[in-house]
Amino acid sequence: MPQGIDCARSGLAQQGLELGFWGQARRKLAPGYAPGRLKQWLRALARNYTEAAELFQATRRETDCGALDRMLDVAPGLQLAA
Repeated sequence: MPQGIDCARSGLAQQGLELGFWGQARRKLAPGYAPGRLKQWLRALARNYTEAAELFQATRRETDCGALDRMLDVAPGLQLAA
């Protein structure tokens, strides 16, 4: 798993985008589909946000929701999935 993704300093994090989108995807989609939806969204944002392109590259092979939670620095007590 890639380390060193600094979401806290990215423009996406300042706008609350990646955790908000990831939380919605986790609540609405089955665990097998949520990672793919996140990667589709990041790829679309990559046209305008270099941070999204970097995050997409770092997450592109990951399929486990828990691993993506750790990569995005989701707080352990934060309940993303319903």
